[in-house]
Amino acid sequence: MQQAFRIGDPLNDPSAMPDDDLLRDWIGSAAFRHWVILRDWLDASYPGVFRPHWMHDAGAWLLRYNRSRPFCTFVPGYRSFAIMTVLGERERLRFEARRDRLSPELCRLHDAATTHPEGKWLKIAISSVDDRLDVIDLLALKRPPGRRPSRGGGASPLSRSGANLPMLQGMSGQQA
Repeated sequence: MQQAFRIGDPLNDPSAMPDDDLLRDWIGSAAFRHWVILRDWLDASYPGVFRPHWMHDAGAWLLRYNRSRPFCTFVPGYRSFAIMTVLGERERLRFEARRDRLSPELCRLHDAATTHPEGKWLKIAISSVDDRLDVIDLLALKRPPGRRPSRGGGASPLSRSGANLPMLQGMSGQQA
């Protein structure tokens, strides 16, 4: 008898580290598209900075990006996908200073998160371009990308308007 999975159930078979095919089958093609765009954005924005590695923790596969400490974690769920990150004290101060430029949904998630000794743990479900842009805003706040837009004016490549997203367009053949 085959087990019925519920949306959000973790990818938990410890015998096989996930590859792109297994991941696409598990999280679904729409979530996988967001996964690939965010993965490519991290690689392009932080070249050589973070080492992504799969880990099987608490019965679930997670893809963690870290250097000396975790930066963010991709959390695949059945027909879903989320990113988890921790905002330390300095990052929370930067968040508050930029609150008026962040989305209301991201501010709501931040405000609802419990503050632990190591910081605020935020888990953001990714199911739309807006969710993906929220994650990009949050990660760029946490650590500014290595590639900065020119100071000669124009929209930031992280613009919510989508008018100037060269780093996100064309990655893995996907549109932002």
